[in-house]
Amino acid sequence: MHHSIMILRTTTATIVLLAALILAGSCGGDVPSEVPDPTPPPTPELTEFERELLYMKTADFDHIYIFKRKDGGKLTDEDKDFIRERRHHATNRSSVSEDETVVFIGSNFAFEEENLEALKERFEFEDHSKPPEQIKREQEEANANSSGNSSNSSNSGENR
Repeated sequence: MHHSIMILRTTTATIVLLAALILAGSCGGDVPSEVPDPTPPPTPELTEFERELLYMKTADFDHIYIFKRKDGGKLTDEDKDFIRERRHHATNRSSVSEDETVVFIGSNFAFEEENLEALKERFEFEDHSKPPEQIKREQEEANANSSGNSSNSSNSGENR
């Protein structure tokens, strides 16, 4: 019996020793297995077109329209006036590229169809607007939130 207690103690001691060695080996925080690169890879520089389009999307406009002359030339004052006269009167943002070849328009209001068609006839046209279903859903959510908030704000005044 004394012999089996001795074997049990030896086995237990061996297990404890192995566990300690495994834990000590896994805690070797002084030597990193892989040194991470502290600098992220450079992001490619955006073109003016990409940057302006990104600004329009970040501003969360429902309608984003881009117009260019069909001949690729610079926009004349007459071209700019033609666009200005046919855009929605509540257009939120309109900008012209530095080289004056592109007009970017961001709006939360759709253009009247006849005005948009006239613009499409005269200019190259790109539509980067949100899908109609998304616009409708976001408007419904905004209306639901605003009607819920107005009842809450009137109640909060009573408690003051």
